[in-house]
Amino acid sequence: MKFSINFASLFLIPLLLGSNASIANTNAADSLFNQLDQDWIRAQWHLKKFDQLVDEGTVAEELFTSKVYSNLQALHVRLEETSEQLAELGYSFIKNAEEFRKFENELTGARLSHPYQKWVRDNSTRMLRAREGFIKSTWKLEKDYDFKYETKMENELSFVPLDAELEELSKDFQNEFRSVFLSSKSDILIEPSSEANGNVTGNRFPKGTWSVTWDDGPHKSNTQKIIEGLEEISRESSIPIKGDFFTLVPLALTYPEVSKMKLAHGMGVQDHSFNHYDLTRSGMSKHWDKEIIESADVLESHYSAFCDNGVKIRPTFFRLPYGAGLHHKTIRDKIAKASMIHAFWNVDTLDWQDRNPARIFLRTKKQIESHNRKNRGGLILFHDIHQTTITGSLDTVRYLVNSGNNVWRLDRVVAAVNGVAYVETQCNIKTN
Repeated sequence: MKFSINFASLFLIPLLLGSNASIANTNAADSLFNQLDQDWIRAQWHLKKFDQLVDEGTVAEELFTSKVYSNLQALHVRLEETSEQLAELGYSFIKNAEEFRKFENELTGARLSHPYQKWVRDNSTRMLRAREGFIKSTWKLEKDYDFKYETKMENELSFVPLDAELEELSKDFQNEFRSVFLSSKSDILIEPSSEANGNVTGNRFPKGTWSVTWDDGPHKSNTQKIIEGLEEISRESSIPIKGDFFTLVPLALTYPEVSKMKLAHGMGVQDHSFNHYDLTRSGMSKHWDKEIIESADVLESHYSAFCDNGVKIRPTFFRLPYGAGLHHKTIRDKIAKASMIHAFWNVDTLDWQDRNPARIFLRTKKQIESHNRKNRGGLILFHDIHQTTITGSLDTVRYLVNSGNNVWRLDRVVAAVNGVAYVETQCNIKTN
């Protein structure tokens, strides 16, 4: 099956901006859209296969080392990389900030007859870049889950084989994730290290104890709504509910009011790199120090500036984008050098591919139940850049609390696993 893509609305841009966009750019965009089309179909097919594995009660050790899951991760990488390449083509039309805004407004209003039905600007999706005196944001294709269209997809979805690039990426992910789940030990102290004890998956968490985490933000409004939702659940249950937010540095700097809100409500503030690169890709080694060590330093300075009692708020956990690089010793050494523990997960909501909150919750709930049968808790992965994740993640937290579980910050759970007293760093928020 092949989806048709209406490029007319997008490529009126040269006329609107008076730019000299070339046919070559249009052809390049056409090729990239076609790749997005095929990869979205591949990802949706694999999402359904993942859900089948979950329905069968597949344990995390098998679920996250399966070919289905490694294929999904490979597709996740390329979908985002292709979106960035399209963004770069868009930037070639832009001469100044005023033209950028015109470009932004035109694309935001474009409607496509395609699974990626809206081309929208989302500042919180990717890195922000400063160029020629103004800040520009990369663009992200958001999947608009129109239910009529989705029903059609259910009936017409077919398997599209992975190409050689995706197969190679998938193979790397499968090897990495096998190293995570097959090398974990239950009798060692969790601490910054490039060895097995420097990575936490959640499999060692005691039954009934969960950490809920959100990646890729902060988002200017979604993150705030999630925190407000956690506070509401806390009031309803009379139990303090805390989560962890794994932040991209430029977005933290762009939305300082959200950073301040996280600290004011006692949330964990963790590191997810500067630019969300797959650090295992060719040529990425030159970025490792910035993406890992410098990012932690910048976030420490950023968060500490909100405290009037002189405390230092430094991320204690780092999560590699896509989980890529876990068995790369140099990358892991740098995470440990920055005094951080790597945080993987043992529940993946796949909210980056699925925009249906009810399905996100059900997928998450089934994985939680699987861990309950193994008498353990876990570490749940969400992404706060997606609006549908607000409902999906808060429904999950409410379910956990109503079922008698603890929902703790990651540092508190690790302290419990290590058998040491937990002392939360207190930041007295500046009032000015």
